[in-house]
Amino acid sequence: MDSATVPLSPPASPQPKQIH
Repeated sequence: MDSATVPLSPPASPQPKQIH
């Protein structure tokens, strides 16, 4: 998952895929 690669990234990331 992207969250594991970018744990510093906030939940409001510009990538909608992360929310899905």
